[in-house]
Amino acid sequence: MGNTTLHAGFENVTDKATDGTELKQSGVGIGAGFKLGQSSVNASVSSLSEEATGKADVDVTSLGLNMQRGPSVQV
Repeated sequence: MGNTTLHAGFENVTDKATDGTELKQSGVGIGAGFKLGQSSVNASVSSLSEEATGKADVDVTSLGLNMQRGPSVQV
């Protein structure tokens, strides 16, 4: 979309260990990038929820923000 890039993703995983413990993970992530003159700015956020029978549940959120200034070099 011109100078803007958008992306999104979803993941869902279920696994059962040999000891009968079941692990369930689900996550979602979204991000955007846009150009400001000679700079590119990118931002993203993701969230993971993990449930394991017989063990502690875990929730994780990650944030990302970066900026690249000047021409990008393709290798």
